[in-house]
Amino acid sequence: MFSKGSIYSTNRILCHVLLIIILFSTTLFIYPEGNKAKKFLKLGDLMLSKSDYSQAVIYYTKAIKAQHYYPKAYLKRGITYMKWGKPYQALKDYSEVIQQTPGHVRAYYNRGVLYFKLKKYNLAIKDYSKAIEYSLNRPDRSIKGSFLTDLYLNRGITYHRLGLYIEELEDYNQVIRYSPNHPRAYIYRGMIYGRLKQFSKAIADYKKGIQLNPTELMNYLNLGILYSHQKKHYKAVQSFNHYIKHRPMDSKGYFNRGLSYHTLKKYNQAEMDYKKSMTLKPKEIQAYYFLSELYLDTKEYDKSRSVCDLGIKEYPHSAMLYYQRGKVFRATGNYDQAILSFKQAIHLNPKNPLFYFNLARVYSTQSKESETLKWLEKSFQKGFKRFKYLKGSSEFKWLGKNKKFRTLLKKYEVS
Repeated sequence: MFSKGSIYSTNRILCHVLLIIILFSTTLFIYPEGNKAKKFLKLGDLMLSKSDYSQAVIYYTKAIKAQHYYPKAYLKRGITYMKWGKPYQALKDYSEVIQQTPGHVRAYYNRGVLYFKLKKYNLAIKDYSKAIEYSLNRPDRSIKGSFLTDLYLNRGITYHRLGLYIEELEDYNQVIRYSPNHPRAYIYRGMIYGRLKQFSKAIADYKKGIQLNPTELMNYLNLGILYSHQKKHYKAVQSFNHYIKHRPMDSKGYFNRGLSYHTLKKYNQAEMDYKKSMTLKPKEIQAYYFLSELYLDTKEYDKSRSVCDLGIKEYPHSAMLYYQRGKVFRATGNYDQAILSFKQAIHLNPKNPLFYFNLARVYSTQSKESETLKWLEKSFQKGFKRFKYLKGSSEFKWLGKNKKFRTLLKKYEVS
């Protein structure tokens, strides 16, 4: 028989034993599983670093099974699926994290990247926007900095794919706001300013981007092109020189420098650059066109036509080369061949108003009223709007008092 005191002591002992059992059970069945999940996660990371994607997926899956809802494992398995070329499996993993944790910034970011690669740009923008919203609203502000700039940068690039340039521009502004020394943001913003024909701003951004990262050579090429747009051809040549110095086997540097020399009427340098471009890239259609144009400018008509013929041999479906050959025939008075060439250009590309207009010029030179008016009207219908040139051109002076001509001009000038 136990006394009162001994029963009380025994109860206390039993309580301690039960507590120990509970604690032991918790340790035995919960914490080891957590450790096991982390162990599998590390093994998955190791396999991923070795590009052994199938084994990485196996370990990440084991980590998920070992610990109920393990977002890090889902995310890493999603990344592995992406690298493995299985985007829709990755999509399931990212979506699972978002479903379980709607404010998970990294999951939205990863899924946005995935949607971008799948060319689902509107969905990508939606996810990037959610990630930005949640990161800005975090009380601890722990996701600011480089990750936030990546979000804005990626969303800006996605806006570009949709042609939403104003929205894209604003995102690059945000990148620069949070990261004032971000070279890519300046370069991308410069590209948009260039597209919007704000060339001074574009040049300023390119110069800043180059200052921050002088090793990205393509930026020198693009800066040169921007200078060309501003008709600052000597500065353009300097940028192209830098590009050519470091990339002497790239045809783009020579071709663009050739354009600048051509505009500056430095024909010998332009000729050499066009030819160098064609040597490095034999099927460079633009080089054929502009080399022929150069010979047309210098009145070397045989050379001009010969370059066109070579280009057409390489590119039998090039409307621009037939158009150029038509210009050469018109300049040499071979009107029948000029007409055939312009008509072939129209056949290959019926949308270009210059083809119709130059055909009208040939007929006007021959004083063929009905054909001239016919092709002039077609050029207007396609968008030709140089009415002042038409009124002042000696080629059309003979039509000045022609009622049909005046009516035609009036009709399309008003429209």
